[in-house]
Amino acid sequence: MKLNDIDFLEGPNGGLMTWHERPIHAAQYTCTPIGAAYDCRQAIVMQGALVTDLDFTLQTIKLYRRLHPDALIVLSTWADQSPELLQQALEMGVLVVTNEKPEYMGQQNVNLQIVSSSAGLNAAKKAGATYALKTRTDQRLCATDILEYLHGIQRIFPLDQVGAQQQRLVAVSLNTFRYRIYGISDMFLYGQIDDMLAYWSPPLDERRFDQDALHFRTLREFSLWRVCEVYFCTEFLQRTGWDIKWTLEDYWRMLITRFCVIDASSLDLFWPKYSNRENRWNNYGLESSNFTELSFRDWTTMFAGMNYIRHIPEERLG
Repeated sequence: MKLNDIDFLEGPNGGLMTWHERPIHAAQYTCTPIGAAYDCRQAIVMQGALVTDLDFTLQTIKLYRRLHPDALIVLSTWADQSPELLQQALEMGVLVVTNEKPEYMGQQNVNLQIVSSSAGLNAAKKAGATYALKTRTDQRLCATDILEYLHGIQRIFPLDQVGAQQQRLVAVSLNTFRYRIYGISDMFLYGQIDDMLAYWSPPLDERRFDQDALHFRTLREFSLWRVCEVYFCTEFLQRTGWDIKWTLEDYWRMLITRFCVIDASSLDLFWPKYSNRENRWNNYGLESSNFTELSFRDWTTMFAGMNYIRHIPEERLG
């Protein structure tokens, strides 16, 4: 078999490389959803500033409107955004929420995310949504039937005990790492609306950090700072009665008890920020890397037999 020069590329380090091309405009997508029925009101909450390059955010909204015609789409953004663009979103049937930015944006803009995510989810609930997907305005989920898939995950993997948390929350592999404890990716989450509000509505993080101090020496040290992703997750766990032990075993057990982690590829998730690599954290054999993403395969392995894992490498945390 001869490999076509276009379809087969050699990477910069001599490795095997493939490529993935997605349409720019929503009208170019010709895929047809299966369209399975669900008996609930679903919302897609997009939070953040509008990305105007290539009309990215508005084209993403058009795609979501086409692929999820029955879903409520909420755009939770900032009051200083272009009135013309916000009007275009309104004309597409989007519920637009504009927010004032907090005085202190927080470490890595965590307070911006708190304000825009919680405002968007509150608006979705007031509009009658009972389930919500929280995503970002600079990302695009290109796959069909995503809401049906996520709702199906919850039916397949119900919570053993319903208490302060109503149903399992579905997270994504992108930037959810095996060894960054309690550091579930803050880019994406799906769940029952009250669970989502509990996750995305912690107090604003008013702490000021010495940036030099944040150059942590160990993974445990980083997590104990409780910044960004870890702040969201641990605040949620504390409010819903989880006894945080700051161990890798506890983190993994929490993941299979309260969450499900699905692969970004199952959503056809596109995020061009920082890198155009399709799987930016894949390292193939550099197992010493602390940036090994936790896949759905990993999650199901843990879910099927957490007590049978041969070795939980607590030493990685330092």
